[in-house]
Amino acid sequence: MLTLLLRDWRAHARQPLLWALAAGFVVLTAFFFLLQLEHYQHVRPLLERQAQPPGVSDLILVPWAFNTTLAFMVLVPMLAGRAFVAEYRQGLLPLVLGWPIRPTGWFLARWLGWWLPILLLLAIVAAMPLGLALAGPVDVGRMWPSLLAIALSVTAFSAVAVAMAAWIRDPAMAALSAFLLLLLFWILDWSARGQAASLDAAIFQLSLFEHFRRMNAGLIHAADLAWFAGFSLIFVLLGIGRLAWLRQGSLRTLSQLLPVLLLGLAACYALGQSGRVWDSSWQQRLSLQAPTRALLASIEQPVQITAWASEDEALRTQIRRFLAPWQRLQPLLQLRFRDPQAEADTARQLAIHTDGTLLLRQGTREQRLDQALDERSLAQALWRLQLQNHGPVAMLRCADCGNLSDETPAGYSHLAETLRLRGLRVFPLDPAQVAGIPLGTRLLIIPGPATALPASWWNKLHAWLQQGGSLLWLTDVEAQAQPPTLWQRWGIQARTALANARVPPTPARSGVPAPPALAGPILFAQPPAGWEVLWRCRQQPCALLREQVLPNGRHSRILLLGDSDMARNRWLNLAGYSDSLAPLLGWLLDAEQQFTLPLLQAPDAALDLPEALQAKLGLIWLLVVPLTLMLIGWILRLRPCKTT
Repeated sequence: MLTLLLRDWRAHARQPLLWALAAGFVVLTAFFFLLQLEHYQHVRPLLERQAQPPGVSDLILVPWAFNTTLAFMVLVPMLAGRAFVAEYRQGLLPLVLGWPIRPTGWFLARWLGWWLPILLLLAIVAAMPLGLALAGPVDVGRMWPSLLAIALSVTAFSAVAVAMAAWIRDPAMAALSAFLLLLLFWILDWSARGQAASLDAAIFQLSLFEHFRRMNAGLIHAADLAWFAGFSLIFVLLGIGRLAWLRQGSLRTLSQLLPVLLLGLAACYALGQSGRVWDSSWQQRLSLQAPTRALLASIEQPVQITAWASEDEALRTQIRRFLAPWQRLQPLLQLRFRDPQAEADTARQLAIHTDGTLLLRQGTREQRLDQALDERSLAQALWRLQLQNHGPVAMLRCADCGNLSDETPAGYSHLAETLRLRGLRVFPLDPAQVAGIPLGTRLLIIPGPATALPASWWNKLHAWLQQGGSLLWLTDVEAQAQPPTLWQRWGIQARTALANARVPPTPARSGVPAPPALAGPILFAQPPAGWEVLWRCRQQPCALLREQVLPNGRHSRILLLGDSDMARNRWLNLAGYSDSLAPLLGWLLDAEQQFTLPLLQAPDAALDLPEALQAKLGLIWLLVVPLTLMLIGWILRLRPCKTT
């Protein structure tokens, strides 16, 4: 086998046509690469405006790898389809059948004889995206999955081409048959559109493009590795079986190959079922982050995700692909599609106005997602569903606390609606009609000074806090002439308010961003022991918090904000306020670890590609490398043959 393999390598190296084809292939892939560089320069001003722009490796490598793989799909059958042309055309088949080499070694020698030179050409081509490192730091780990996807695809292409060459005597027909077969597997996922879900999933698993696309996206799935291995194994054994039939003319060898095929497919199936996923990108930015995985692990009840999407298969495929890693980590996430055009009345009742809206339902709780599909938005929606399990939220209603039912922008009804959108069950609490705080209430909000509360309520509120309740107190913009009873008990004192002044606060607690400015906040005096300053305004405390671990193991948490305008000024709609509300609610409800996601940005998001560098890369890949390949082929062709 080794002798035959070395003989094939020497024969390939002495063919100038192969070196010319390799040079032309480098020119073609370099043209694809330079086109992507030019496209990046055009869209770069738009990317700089995004909060989390994609990296150069994402924008350039993905389309380039796709085009390069299509070019290999044409080139490999043209070359490897000639694997057995000498035996068939020159009448050498009887001589070869008499060799002492087994059909397995014969086929593997011919397959490796074409596979390794093609991989050498791939290694030359792969240096193109790696050359971006000359412009600055790039996410090299992001490039490896795409290059591996090309290599595995080339392996599968060569296995199919050599197998067809073994079965078909005409090299042109063998190459054409191999190309058509590969094209069929490449576009197989197109036939899944409009089919049933089970048939859809089965066809997607057989699609060559689907497995290439997932790996080209930046993640290496064990299922994709298993599929490429099983696909190549099937055609390798088909080719070996054909040579064994020509040599022995019986099914004996075929029966011997069947256990090998079954064992190999079983190993591939076990690898695919392992569910392993490898992310080699910078800080694993392409996979779900640790807070999201922790959130998915905490889900104990099924979550029905209804995607209101039209029959546009591109949109539905995008939703399926986006939710696939979520469903793999948490099978309780169930996806179904509904057509808003076919169910117009129902969509109108649910206020579905955007194609692709997701409705998440868990039991009687529901959340909707109208934004673009991204990890942060869906994680927040799932977090809001889980947040409702922490108990209802009561908002106090009293003479100087505002009115929960007030619909004016200056009222507190917008704050209540904001909390409902966050997934909390909010209900009004009138001290004049209710004797105390209802059982099960997890958070109490006092949207004002609350000086008119009955004296008995202060004791009940203090006792409720000692049982593990949480309190959010929004004071008024005027200074407190007479501190509330609880303030006196806690030792909290207020100072003069900053009238009509927007003061940018500075955060004093890590992980809790401050709003851009507070309008007329009350300044607190230096807090007593046990209290912590959350924000400072003009170096004075304007937000205090306290956390106390109780004997029953629960946490009593209190947050005093010296600005009731934070509720009136539409907390979610002012820039920076939403980022402040999210972790504060999580802290009060003991769920902040499931809410905040770090913003990961690719290291090559702002890579500078000057025109001089693009010109050098174009000169190297369009002229220097192709001419070098042709020169090597010409030198090897002129070398005298060594006879043994």
